Amino acid sequence: MYSDKIVSQLKGNPVGQYDYTAPGQVPSEVVEKLIEYTEAQYKLSPTKEDDFKYQLLKKELIQLIGQDIFDKLASLFGVQVDEILLRRCEAHGKFINFHTDVSKKTLQVALNDNYEGGKLVYLTEGRVFAPERPTGSITIHSDDIVHGVTKLESGVRYGLFLLNKNN
Repeated sequence: MYSDKIVSQLKGNPVGQYDYTAPGQVPSEVVEKLIEYTEAQYKLSPTKEDDFKYQLLKKELIQLIGQDIFDKLASLFGVQVDEILLRRCEAHGKFINFHTDVSKKTLQVALNDNYEGGKLVYLTEGRVFAPERPTGSITIHSDDIVHGVTKLESGVRYGLFLLNKNN
């Protein structure tokens, strides 16, 4: 199968796993606050990149979302949070090739779903999985699962990422 060949070439785990958590861990008003904060940081950026990433300190994220919500996310993540990123992508017509991550573990909160394309896809068990990711849903994966993002057709895609670099 073609997906098995890609996984093999990228030295991924052919039965790599990802976790999915339905919306509800992050309230909608907090999601809106994170998008507003991302937009404010983007406007301050001199480059205005179409795939903008903003690194937060843990204390900044806690100020934005509150200790209780941070603790919920950290509990779902299950390992130390080494890096926190907010991402704003409007790279229309572009995609992210299949890859494995440098980070040992990644937690991603989908901050919106009002864009076309830009689907997170995983290759595992000889198949392609594209979990539905409504606003507030969470995916978690380790560095051995091959994944990518389909072409973003329109809109702006926002995400919150918690990364573990050292495990």
